[in-house]
Amino acid sequence: MFLKHGAAVAVILWLTPFAVAHAEWGESVSAQDGFTASWPATPRQSNNVDEGVALRFYTAARGKAACFVVVADYPTAVDPNEETRASRDNFVENIRGTVISSRNTTLARGTTPLPAIEFDARGDKSTYRSMIVVEGARVYMVGGGVPIEGGANADLDQCVRGFKLTPGYRVPVAAQAR
Repeated sequence: MFLKHGAAVAVILWLTPFAVAHAEWGESVSAQDGFTASWPATPRQSNNVDEGVALRFYTAARGKAACFVVVADYPTAVDPNEETRASRDNFVENIRGTVISSRNTTLARGTTPLPAIEFDARGDKSTYRSMIVVEGARVYMVGGGVPIEGGANADLDQCVRGFKLTPGYRVPVAAQAR
């Protein structure tokens, strides 16, 4: 399940040292994965395949902000309610944290609303905000982290609210619901 892959990002963010300077934000487009995102620095991308799930990790950190997007393409469609809750809970477990708030929501691709969950969590040293979106067999997990001391909620908002699904993008056949 996606939840363990989101956990890998949680560990990356948890270990990311936060510098003192405030981040300057930029935007990038992923034509491959059909999204636009805001970043505090140029994002790095890595790929992996685990248990038949194709994964792409985008991460960037600078100043007191770290942001990530994980794209997971499953071989078959996933249950949105089960996937979003399990991924949220595993993320929080891996940062050794607590859910502060959580709500079901949607994120639109064009005029089509997609099921999602948005949550805030707190670990020992950092606060996180994340959204998990399900589109058939594709799952997006976007989020950010800032230190509890001196971190800005505005940076968390920029990580999550700066994520947009590209209208008109078609999820590849391998990642569509079957």
